[in-house]
Amino acid sequence: MKNLILIIVLIIPLFVLGQNKKDYSGGEFYMVHIDGKTNQEISSIPMGRNVLLSYDTFFKSYSIGYSDQNNTFKYMQFTYYGSDETSYKLMKMKGRDDLIWGAVDNLLDSEGKIMFIALGETKDNKSIMFKIINLHK
Repeated sequence: MKNLILIIVLIIPLFVLGQNKKDYSGGEFYMVHIDGKTNQEISSIPMGRNVLLSYDTFFKSYSIGYSDQNNTFKYMQFTYYGSDETSYKLMKMKGRDDLIWGAVDNLLDSEGKIMFIALGETKDNKSIMFKIINLHK
């Protein structure tokens, strides 16, 4: 009986913690440059494919893994920073604390699409966005 209780006590936290994540896979990963004045897409550069995206519902963070053109696995992480009056979740990218990113994830479940938009413009009046499309649960 003690062993059964011990097993239950050890398994329940694993089950509960496992429920705090939503996982997506497949798709393509692009870096997009946007004109800061017109909000029009200037260029779309493929970054990778075979994307693995995990959303932690408790910490509101995203982990992204993908294969680049050399078939090297790359990894990015966005951690929750707060929210504002827009529909963005404000995020910081691990290793790049100088930029705040706005995560637009309202199309993730319905269309398999998510965008991370750098808030602020570069020197040449452009904005940068990471766009991941064609994700599946």
